[in-house]
Amino acid sequence: MTIDDQTLALVVLASLDGAGPARLKWLLDSSDSPTQALELLRNKRLKNRPAPQGLNSELVEKWSNQSRRISEGKVVERLVRDQMTVLTPSADCWPIPSDDPDPPVLLFARGDLAALTQPKVAIVGTRRCSSVGRKFARQVGAELSGLGISVVSGLALGIDREAHIGALVSKGSKPIAVLGTGVDVCYPRRNQSLFDELLAKGLVISELPPGTKPRRWQFPARNRIIAGIADATIVVESHLSGGSLLTADESVERGKPVLAVPGSVLSPAAAGTNQLLRDGAELCLDVDSVVETVYGFGVPSKPKESRGDDKGSPLVELILSEARSGSGTLTTVMSAWKGPSDEVFTEVQKLAASREISINGERLGVL
Repeated sequence: MTIDDQTLALVVLASLDGAGPARLKWLLDSSDSPTQALELLRNKRLKNRPAPQGLNSELVEKWSNQSRRISEGKVVERLVRDQMTVLTPSADCWPIPSDDPDPPVLLFARGDLAALTQPKVAIVGTRRCSSVGRKFARQVGAELSGLGISVVSGLALGIDREAHIGALVSKGSKPIAVLGTGVDVCYPRRNQSLFDELLAKGLVISELPPGTKPRRWQFPARNRIIAGIADATIVVESHLSGGSLLTADESVERGKPVLAVPGSVLSPAAAGTNQLLRDGAELCLDVDSVVETVYGFGVPSKPKESRGDDKGSPLVELILSEARSGSGTLTTVMSAWKGPSDEVFTEVQKLAASREISINGERLGVL
């Protein structure tokens, strides 16, 4: 593992006791680079200027002393030992759009970074969910994953847990857990086996440094990252004061679709989702409605190098055959195709762009 000096300085600054996202940004704004900010802090030469709430001279003094005790070599040793990757906005797989209103400064990651390059949909909801909510979250998680869409959630109990389990069971795309702790801390502890499986088959990320224990404020802050990396957010069940409504708000602020699953007016667990629907959220009844709302006619994937023999390939012939049948859909093509589902989406988009086929929702036709 290689880590440049600027990123290493950034990790040291993020590791200071009590240096949350807002305070870390304050430290970085004191200079032109992370290495310079760290040098100024260690030499007690930071300029006095307005600071976030709770940040005072005593805390800065504490940070100055602590930063001098932190060994960059030990930091690298820990990252290597625990197989952690540090991502910054310059990374090729950085998942936060450049116009995000409140992006993290860095992300710590464990697992397969390829998950960040896939289409991503967040599934969130209450910990105190119904059996129906658990079943729906697991089913949608599995079906989205089977379509090549990474399921993003927060590893909480209830809806989050079921969405992750569904995504893992499908053995499709790689799920992503966004934590409100360090990426080496499982919370709640009863999710340890799920946490381990996500590390082995998906990706775990956090803006918080390794070893960070759970604190109440960290989870609402985590929700903005879930909304930031996902193409849309599905709220399966939520009480009127549920934290998943905060994720929905963060998605709206970023101009991303919010979908809600309707529930009984007699169920407290559905009060929040029914309120979202009244406020204009999209209706989520099944995976088809999700794909149509979020992606239109297909899930976007990274463009592949064009090949001269694409025309007349087995996949293209299959898509054209389904389009000519008058009843073909994306689902029928993916069921018949034995390769990765993202290949289907890519070819469908290319054929639609070249006006060889038409798309109406999921239905395919010829032009």
